Amino acid sequence: MYSFWQRSGTLGSFFSSGLMVVLPLIAALNFLIYRAPPKVSMEVNNVTNRLGVEDYFMNRKVMLTDLALNVDAVLEYESENYGRNQVVFWDKIIRRTDGKRLSITGLKNKYPMVDIEDRLPGTTATVKMYWNTVPQVGYLFDTQNGSVEVKIPNIGEKFSAN
Repeated sequence: MYSFWQRSGTLGSFFSSGLMVVLPLIAALNFLIYRAPPKVSMEVNNVTNRLGVEDYFMNRKVMLTDLALNVDAVLEYESENYGRNQVVFWDKIIRRTDGKRLSITGLKNKYPMVDIEDRLPGTTATVKMYWNTVPQVGYLFDTQNGSVEVKIPNIGEKFSAN
């Protein structure tokens, strides 16, 4: 007769082998069930250039199992020495328990934006929204839809939208 430990080891091996088959199948379903991104409308009404930006402090631990959507606001601009630059200046994690709509007004940057060459004021940039649907298992799709071109004003200069 087999002992308890031999039987539990056999059952553990069986279930871990089954899990190694089931998880790749679930990950492969992400590619088959992938839906088209929703339509997004963006509008930038005001851009200000300030000296000094507060650092962001995260005071809540993020549990990866309760994520549903990760939304990023990205500023893209060109420079002579570094080509295309992408700066994430704001992000939001929408949990599964939160609402399904995201409406943002009065958005201020969450992270400091610093240009290495210090030539960001006066350049034309594009604000884009990226989001990732966070699956339980599988590939993390990075989706972008909606963009607005803005001119970064000099300090004390008025905003002008393109």
